[in-house]
Amino acid sequence: MSERKNHNFLTRTVTGLVFVAVVLAMTMIGRGSYLLLLLLVWCCCSMEFIALTRSRGVKWGGVAYILLCMAAMWFFPAIGDGMSGHSRLWNEWHGLAGEWPAGWDMRIAPAFMTVVWANDVFAYLVGVALGRHKMAPLISPHKSWEGFAGGIVGATVVAAVVGRFWAGGEVWLWALFGVVVAWAAVAGDLAESRFKRAAGVKDSGRLLPGHGGLLDRFDATLGAVPVAFVFLLVTTHFSR
Repeated sequence: MSERKNHNFLTRTVTGLVFVAVVLAMTMIGRGSYLLLLLLVWCCCSMEFIALTRSRGVKWGGVAYILLCMAAMWFFPAIGDGMSGHSRLWNEWHGLAGEWPAGWDMRIAPAFMTVVWANDVFAYLVGVALGRHKMAPLISPHKSWEGFAGGIVGATVVAAVVGRFWAGGEVWLWALFGVVVAWAAVAGDLAESRFKRAAGVKDSGRLLPGHGGLLDRFDATLGAVPVAFVFLLVTTHFSR
């Protein structure tokens, strides 16, 4: 590996570790820091998205979509109680208009993010080692079907482990959560890649050295949020 590649790899690794540490810390400290994180993500991702789409006319629907995803993630710790076997949603639905219910579970949001990141990491590792068949060469030339399969398997295993040893709940349910979240995460990643290709840029921004912009790091998350939200709602409903 050349000196330049070594430097880039080190930069990506350090930035990635710091990024993960900051996001998980803000997610788990409390509701205030979690809300601040979501607001920051919305602002940065929205500005980067506007910059990407400006040449063809700003797509405000995309900004609204990012906002809805952040709002959905705000409710994750409350609706995820069914996954971890704690108290029910909204304290019989009254919590929606008043205080958060006792079922606020701060493990749900970081568990979700960990599954999304696991899909990304395993897809990259398997793709580099075994990738032969291009998945979407016109949108994302480096993605392969082998990497896609590796990401699905990795996310499923990590989700099962998270459910078994940390978040609580049925292991098979968390494994299923890993499968559906991974599929949706890939869709979100490809969607952002399409916008970048149309704009003729490699990265959405320069906020994260070696990684690009915040939208580059949250594209998969934004794709997975709606699916995860529905999954958690359905799970909570049937666990009553």
